[in-house]
Parts: sequence; structure tokens; C-alpha cells
Amino acid sequence: MPANRSALDLLLTTPDVKQGTVSASIHASLLSALSDNLRPLLMSGGASAFVALMAFTRLHQWWAALWLAVDLGVTSTRLGMIRAYTLRKFQGAIQPDRWSAFYACLALTSSLLLGLGTMACLISRDPQLSALALMVTAGILGGIASRNAAIPYVAITQIVLGTLPIALGVLRGPRNGW
Repeated sequence: MPANRSALDLLLTTPDVKQGTVSASIHASLLSALSDNLRPLLMSGGASAFVALMAFTRLHQWWAALWLAVDLGVTSTRLGMIRAYTLRKFQGAIQPDRWSAFYACLALTSSLLLGLGTMACLISRDPQLSALALMVTAGILGGIASRNAAIPYVAITQIVLGTLPIALGVLRGPRNGW
């Protein structure tokens, strides 16, 4: 392993096959799996936006409006990127490494945003909103674990970025019931 690899290169590492290295074509195929299907992204982006909208509707807090706006922006950017990648892929052979690196950054941002929003819901002391946020986050992170299994370090990092703020929210949240 070269010493000058970036953190994104390490995140986009694909599993080795039988202790050997994965061929370039298999590596490209695994990386392009990140952007092959829009449905999981639409469902997770919609679910996250729904929780942010419910947080704003119930609490009327600025952070919930900011969460909703940034979440919609990140999801729209991810959808646009997948669309552009798909169009260019059909026009000719492209290398997915650069696309995957940018997409991974957006995916990590999305997970962190979801975790921070859920943390804020926990701190808000609204039990229904907290339960909704935790259930949606658990579902999305479970989907991430299975969807991104071909790129395990991206999946693990997304799960950590989604759950770490929640753990902080639990520590900072109400102590004796709601």
C-alpha cells in the first residue's frame, strides 16, 4: 500500500478476492455500484427530509429548517450526480474513481447530517419526534450497511457518522423520562 494514499482512497478500498488484489474492472464495477440505483437514495432522502419537516412543524426551531434545507440540497446534489454519471457512462467508458470519491463525500455528509438532526431531536425532549427520528435513522443506516457492502469502509464510516451524534444526544438529552 503506497504511503501517499488519501483518506478517500482508503475509504474507497474494495474487498480483496482470495487474498489477492481486485482487478481494475471489478474495482470499477464495485465503485459504480454506489450510483447504480436511485430508489434507495430517493427513499432515504425522502425519509430524512420528512423527519426534518416534522421537527420543524412540531418545534418551530431554526435548526430544523436548516436541516431540511441542507438535506434537500445534499440529496438533490447526489441525485444530480448520479444522473450525470449515468449519462456519461452510457456515452463511453469512464473511470468511476473520481465520481465515487465525490459521491462518497456527499454520502458521508448526508449520514452526518442525519445523525446531527436526530441528535437535535433527542435533545428537544419531544418523545414522538425522537422516536420517529431514531426509527428512520436506524432504517437508513441499516440500508447503508447492506447497500454499500461492496465498499465496506464507506459503509462503516457512514454508520459511525450517523450514530456518533446520536450517542452524544442520548448523553445530553433528558435524564429522568421525558
